Amino acid sequence: MNLGSLFLIDTLAITISALVAVVALIVMQYAKNYLHGDQKQGAFYVKLSALLASTWLMLLSNNILVFIAFFFLANYFLSLLMIHKQAWGAAKEAGGMALGYFSLGAVALLSFAGICYYSLGTLSITEIVQNLGALPKNLSILAFVSLLVAALAQCSQIPFHKWLLSSMNSPTPVSALMHAGLVNGGGFLLVRFHTLITSEPSFMVTIFFAGIISAFIASLWSFTQNTVKAKLVCSTISQMGFMIAQIGLGLFGAAISHLCMHGFFKAFHFLAAGSTLTKEYVKKVPLSLPSKLFRFAFSLAVAYFALQIFISQSHIAFEWFSSSSILLLFVFMSLAQVAYTVSQHLRSSFVFAIAIFTSFTVSFLYGNMIHLFELFLQQDTQDYIYHITIWQYFALVPFVGVWFAMNFKQNLLEALPEGLQFKLYSMIHSSSLSPLKVNTVNRFDYNYKEAK
Repeated sequence: MNLGSLFLIDTLAITISALVAVVALIVMQYAKNYLHGDQKQGAFYVKLSALLASTWLMLLSNNILVFIAFFFLANYFLSLLMIHKQAWGAAKEAGGMALGYFSLGAVALLSFAGICYYSLGTLSITEIVQNLGALPKNLSILAFVSLLVAALAQCSQIPFHKWLLSSMNSPTPVSALMHAGLVNGGGFLLVRFHTLITSEPSFMVTIFFAGIISAFIASLWSFTQNTVKAKLVCSTISQMGFMIAQIGLGLFGAAISHLCMHGFFKAFHFLAAGSTLTKEYVKKVPLSLPSKLFRFAFSLAVAYFALQIFISQSHIAFEWFSSSSILLLFVFMSLAQVAYTVSQHLRSSFVFAIAIFTSFTVSFLYGNMIHLFELFLQQDTQDYIYHITIWQYFALVPFVGVWFAMNFKQNLLEALPEGLQFKLYSMIHSSSLSPLKVNTVNRFDYNYKEAK
């Protein structure tokens, strides 16, 4: 039997497999101390090993039915790891909810596979990818909807986000692996079958708005959370939204780069979450409103020149009404935020020089990182830059508003009536809440005797 018919080992599979391997090694090392004395430690490692094996077999499979089988198995073992202690009712409910969403994603993928087999007469992923652009229009739409539902459910994007918001009771090693690895699967799906989503401009626009809406709403949620895990969960939903949006812009190299960097970043933050209880944060320098506005304007100027460095290193050209311009405008805001944050937190007389150096360094490193990913992936997946409409630029407007409000929230809140402040907070926070049955609201909800 030809091994090529069983395995698809390309740059995309190698990249994501390497990410999962590195994160898994870190998580397993951390779990040794975390689960020390736990009677279910052995079962935990068995399930974790099964999850990792399923994930790697899924990533490397070249048969779409085998791919889907291991896709579901990886998620099934993740839901078991989320529960861990059967006696904890909230954890059991959360695991069951997650499995429900994962099953929906698997059914959507089966629908996608059925359409591909009916139209193309093959189960080979290589052949499917090569011929997806030739699907008839009506079947192409059905295949796209199925693929998008599976991707959004896996990435916990709105309206399939409840399972990740409900995962607070998961053991910390499981949360790290979940947020750094399995939740990225939706991005992998869209890039793996990129020839379908690039066959129609409307598909790309739909993906962009699906991601950007989740990114915006989850960003708002994160401002109202009062626990470390809740903030990290909202951050993951938001970052996955940005990754999906980059795929919708046709910037596959940037999306996979974002996926990998977010994976390492989020794994670190979950495993280091306990240290935030004792960490001493550097306080902002007290500034008047005119001083804040001056530093903000200075940061915008710094970001403009830093963006030129990013463009030169990433080789992503800025042209109005090209899809890449949206990413570059978001990068501009990010670089400005870097400079502004430094200028607020440092008391040094060289604060402006340090802000410039930091913003320029970040732009240089980030630009090179994206370019390296694009060079590595270009053999199998090339960017698809296309002409956008004014409506996609309008997606930036709420982000600019929230960005400005985030930096001047004290001044803006003082201008709002107290009642309106409370209503806004309540509306945003309540929309982020998971069902009560998946929450542990007090220590008596833990059955210590049964959970040992």
